[in-house]
Amino acid sequence: PRADVGKERVMVAATKALLEQFVRVYNSGPDEVYALFGDSVDWSENPSGRGGDRAALFDALKGFRDTFRDGHLEILNVVAGEDQGVLETVLTATNKTTSEPLKARVIWVLGFTDGKITKEHDYSFLI
Repeated sequence: PRADVGKERVMVAATKALLEQFVRVYNSGPDEVYALFGDSVDWSENPSGRGGDRAALFDALKGFRDTFRDGHLEILNVVAGEDQGVLETVLTATNKTTSEPLKARVIWVLGFTDGKITKEHDYSFLI
């Protein structure tokens, strides 16, 4: 049993590092985040109801980047398990056309397989 506890702690620490890496990479630039995702992704966005596979997610990310500039995530909370975790964040950005600011609370539920994101369910509301 003790060995299992140690292994679990290592896995949780690795998941927490992947969650924090997602935010760092997201904040570093528009294209770097794509490399963090696996070949197969289960995506859902709420409350919009959009969702789908990796291609649908990447189209949504591109749409966001085409509409907004200076997208930035601030971590409020991180909860990590063995192969999935939750990020509580504040997303800020500026509309490229209107210069209106966007500020939203976003909860990300991310699942990982072999160090890649294979599940991305996000829940957001404007603040």
